[in-house]
Amino acid sequence: MLDYTNGDAIRFLVNFKDENGVLFDPSSTWGRIYDSSSVVVSSVSALTRVETGVYRHDWQTDPSTIGLGVGAFEAYGLSGTLTYRRREKLFQLV
Repeated sequence: MLDYTNGDAIRFLVNFKDENGVLFDPSSTWGRIYDSSSVVVSSVSALTRVETGVYRHDWQTDPSTIGLGVGAFEAYGLSGTLTYRRREKLFQLV
């Protein structure tokens, strides 16, 4: 887990892999950012594609919307009727 100063920007990277471990592109993506109390502080309507199966989201932390402590980024990808969930990144705001 990495430490960030509240006010920093954080880049989250997410990999979507199928049941065989092969990277794939979901038909749609979205995400949520949680504070240390597991409350959603930000919702992301779409992630940015970097390359096949690799997506990112850049988030500007803001002391007025999230306090200090451990937070998490959770990403979702839809493929057919399956929703893939990736809790890729824990971070600590100090």
